[in-house]
Amino acid sequence: MSQNSRIDTIGQNGNDGEHYKFPELDRSNNYEEFVIDKTASDGATASYYELPEEAKELQDIIAYKNMNAQIGEIFRACMRYGEVEHSPMKRDIKKIIFYAKEELKRLEKYDG
Repeated sequence: MSQNSRIDTIGQNGNDGEHYKFPELDRSNNYEEFVIDKTASDGATASYYELPEEAKELQDIIAYKNMNAQIGEIFRACMRYGEVEHSPMKRDIKKIIFYAKEELKRLEKYDG
């Protein structure tokens, strides 16, 4: 299997991530600060699936759930999967896999 470049994997828009860098929101050095309290579920309830009343579009949910860049990109790709002409399903799956691998690397860096 040939090794694709990042741009081939993600798409033609480049997605170098430079426009996503906000130093005041850099979580890479303070991982523990952003660990979310875990919710227990008894199998009958799932409050973590409830949407906030003010959520009108996907970005509202991403902000509400405090998703990082990788998880936000996965969420976006899942939401549009198979629905837009400029992003075929194969491209979206590649994007999901790429960002999932990046998130796994980030977690392994902090969790060991």
